[in-house]
Amino acid sequence: MKVIYFLVLTIIFAAFSACLEKYEIDKPHLTVTPSEDDIIYFSENQTATLNVKAHCQEDIRFCKWSSEPNHVGWKDIKSFDAYTHDVDFNINLTHEKGYRIDSEDSTYTLTVMLSTDIDTCWAVRKLRYRYFYPEVDSFEVELSSALGENCLLDIRNKTAYRITEYENHNYDLVFINETRNDYYGAFGTAFVSPDAVSYLGSYFEAKAKNTDFSYNDHDGSKVFRETKFGYIDKGNASNPISWDDFSAKMLAAEDGWSYGPLNNVEAFGSGIVIDNNGSLYKAQLSDGTYAMFKITSMTGRGYSDELAKIKMTVYFQK
Repeated sequence: MKVIYFLVLTIIFAAFSACLEKYEIDKPHLTVTPSEDDIIYFSENQTATLNVKAHCQEDIRFCKWSSEPNHVGWKDIKSFDAYTHDVDFNINLTHEKGYRIDSEDSTYTLTVMLSTDIDTCWAVRKLRYRYFYPEVDSFEVELSSALGENCLLDIRNKTAYRITEYENHNYDLVFINETRNDYYGAFGTAFVSPDAVSYLGSYFEAKAKNTDFSYNDHDGSKVFRETKFGYIDKGNASNPISWDDFSAKMLAAEDGWSYGPLNNVEAFGSGIVIDNNGSLYKAQLSDGTYAMFKITSMTGRGYSDELAKIKMTVYFQK
């Protein structure tokens, strides 16, 4: 009898349990936008933004993320208050200078992890470094080494000034024509950085005794810009480099060009002797931007100062 009674209770309890609604706590639901099928781009100028949304019946404790390789510097954690069950926030990723990039268009993996006291979920996204080259502007200019004509080149303002205006303007290069045989040889036309005061002072003093070029202007506060001036290697017969290859990428390249002291004399300061041989001349300005110079004509190189003239197109980063 007791056995039958026990069996009946068991059947009733089983039937009752089957009628009860089964209840389970939902696992965290994590959504990261853009999707895993998208490539997300970033650079020094472009921020990669990811939107993170999550819902869970448990308390959401934190979300953390990190990159692989990790030398781009992306590693962080975001904690949440108690009883947080819904989150919606952005992760903003920008490449900061100082962190090494393997190469242009390098791809990185970012892992986003969301955690509660019990569960953890992940999302993985791909990001790619894409360098944006600064826009290029250009202008044409004519310079002369004659005292009464323009020889001071101001690239940002797309203009030039006479030597007598040196105190009242800022400029990036000085155009000269060195004809003194007793002064390390008459090397002719050249561009010189304005801060090469020791050489330029003697050069303009020799041209005209009443023309000065020094820091001793009105109140002694004149500071000349420092410009590195050089040239891009023209390559070789099998891989020549010419103006046909000019691009914003070539202009922005930190390597692939050489610069040094004028006529290889350290005391002269930065500069380079130039001619109209198709060379790709390049300069780094005092603000860190780059410019290139395409010479279209040159006359009077190595002759009298009145005949030394140059025409060129200047390309520079905006």
